[in-house]
Order: sequence, then C-alpha cells, then structure tokens
Amino acid sequence: METKKCSKCKKELPITEFYKDKYRPDGHVSSCKMCHKKWAKENREVIKIRHQNYYLKNKQKINKRNNEWNNANKEHRKIYHADLYKKNKKRHNKLSKIYYKKQKKELPKQLQNYRKKADEKAINNLTDRYIKQIVRKQSHKELKFNEISNTLIKTKRLVIKIKREINNNK
Repeated sequence: METKKCSKCKKELPITEFYKDKYRPDGHVSSCKMCHKKWAKENREVIKIRHQNYYLKNKQKINKRNNEWNNANKEHRKIYHADLYKKNKKRHNKLSKIYYKKQKKELPKQLQNYRKKADEKAINNLTDRYIKQIVRKQSHKELKFNEISNTLIKTKRLVIKIKREINNNK
C-alpha cells in the first residue's frame, strides 16, 4: 500500500487519506484529509470571501456555464426536483404553512401597495389602459374598452397633459 507523509501533522498515512490534486507531482495534496478539514473549519470566513471574490470576478463565465448545463440537462433537473419534492413533501408543506401564516398579515398590505404603485405609474405614464378607464367612467360605462378608438385615447392624453400643465403653472 502506498503511503505519504502529511505536511501538517507529520504522520505517515495511506495515500487514500489525501485529497487528489492533478497539479501535484504525486497527484495528491500535501496535507491529509483530517488536517485539511480542520484548516477549512478554522478558516471558513476566509474561504467564503475567496469564493465570493471569485464569483464576482467570473460572474458571466459562471452563469454561462450554469445555463449551458441547465439547458443540456433539463430532463435530469426535472426528475431530480420531482424526486426531491416527493422525498421532502411533509417538510415542504410544513414550511409552506409557516410561510403562509407569516405572510397572511403582510399580503393584503403588499397587494395594496402594489396596486397603489401600479395606479401611480399608470397615472404618471398615462397608459392607454388608464385613459380608457377615464373615458369609460366619463361615458358612464356606456362605452366598452374595445370600442374606444386610438384617436380618442391620443386626444384624451393631450387634454390631460394640458390640464396638468395648467395646474402646475398656477
């Protein structure tokens, strides 16, 4: 059996106790698995920062590689996620219930804020849909959305912009 001496603990150990490294002359790292694990545990933050920096420098390359793999293995991913869901169905349902309970109070507020922002955006941008709503209200809902012509929308948009400009100058 082939052996190697660890550079950290100085013990003579079987070669199977060393991680492989194709860039080393003997094909294995210089420290044993136990010493490496100990070092990794002690330097967790340093490793995390190193990984983050690498990701930031190579983000496009990493994302491209991941997207290529995902596209080439769609069926594998589909099966994997289905199996994962089946194995963890109880846990998933439990977490979903907890999440729903937390969100139950927040959801109406979030929806209200979303609608308010969407309305403000429509008012500021004067979208066709917003103008159609105004025209429909003014016609006492006699007109249907599809009956409102583009020229009427454009005209109404101009009228609103002019009125806003007059109000801003007062």
